[in-house]
Amino acid sequence: MSASYQGLINAINPKESKLNILLLAMPICCYFAYISHQETNAFFASLVAIMPLAFLMGHATEEIALRTSDSIGGLLNATFGNAAEIIICLLALWSAYKAGADSESAAIMIKIVQASLIGSILGNLLLVMGLAFIWGGIHHKVQSFNETQFGSNNSLLLLAVITLVIPTVYHSTVSGVEGDTGVEDLSRAAAVILLGLYMLFLLFQLKTHSDLFATDGTHEHEESSMSMREAIILLVVSTILVSWMAEILVHSLEEAADDVNMSQSSNDVIPTAINISSLTMSKTLSTSLNFLCESINKKAKSLSHIIKSGRTHLMDAVPISFEQELNVWEEQVRASQAQIDLSCEEIAYLPIGGTAIGTGINAPKMFAKNVCNELNKTCLLYTSDAADE
Repeated sequence: MSASYQGLINAINPKESKLNILLLAMPICCYFAYISHQETNAFFASLVAIMPLAFLMGHATEEIALRTSDSIGGLLNATFGNAAEIIICLLALWSAYKAGADSESAAIMIKIVQASLIGSILGNLLLVMGLAFIWGGIHHKVQSFNETQFGSNNSLLLLAVITLVIPTVYHSTVSGVEGDTGVEDLSRAAAVILLGLYMLFLLFQLKTHSDLFATDGTHEHEESSMSMREAIILLVVSTILVSWMAEILVHSLEEAADDVNMSQSSNDVIPTAINISSLTMSKTLSTSLNFLCESINKKAKSLSHIIKSGRTHLMDAVPISFEQELNVWEEQVRASQAQIDLSCEEIAYLPIGGTAIGTGINAPKMFAKNVCNELNKTCLLYTSDAADE
């Protein structure tokens, strides 16, 4: 490669950034995804590979921003700084669309999109901005900013919060089918309004009132490490590679989740373990109680000729034989044993397969029944899936 691409070479050089070593995860991810078909390993490898690629996207964006105004540079950073999350969300939505609106896979993908968006919002508002304040305060005694841009962003943020609060308030006050339908309609309207506000703000900032946001644009405190052409090439290539790794990540997510948690949750595994322990101990207990009853019965017969005073209300009563008294003990033990046996019939219905919230999400359809069948073979217990009964 010619010397004109030296900046591009330096950008991916592990000596320049130790994070570039993680680029080796890309071929590993491809091996797991397309050759060995190990979805779990492919998921984690793609997750690792996205980190250095996202860093390279950010680096390329910074290089392009150095040659533009602060407004355009900020727009580029805001757009491509969250490109990885946006790509993952779009791919997850596409997977949900292909799976069908009522499918379990679609529900999982929607939750992934929601979690990704919330994480991105919180990360930018709290983590990134907080670190910027702290790091800037460490290196500069006084920090300056564009008051006009700050006021505009603050107003836009306030409008966004108000727009998001309205569906939330509606959902908390209106219940039932009407509430669910209304929240969906309000959420769609809020999304359109927020998108329109953002577009109008960009028009206001970059076109109609660009002079209010103008700065010297020199970025004298920063030096460029690559040419504009190299930065664009790096941005395009890294974006394509992030999309590729994100596609593998989304495709392998469900199988990886099932493989990692083995379709189990503490909400169903722990109660199941308690039930199985109780069933196992009940067999030993039943044997011991039978032995106790037999022992009491033998002792009663051996003492049948002995008469003793009966007791009632802590006072002596009419005479009674030891056999009669011990027979009552035996009946009490057998009555307790019958109650235990009756309880075992109830706890034989296991909650396994309900997973986190009792719906069986992330668990195969026959998972619970197969677990119970295996327990019946290995533990010699009669168990059943509570959800199927």
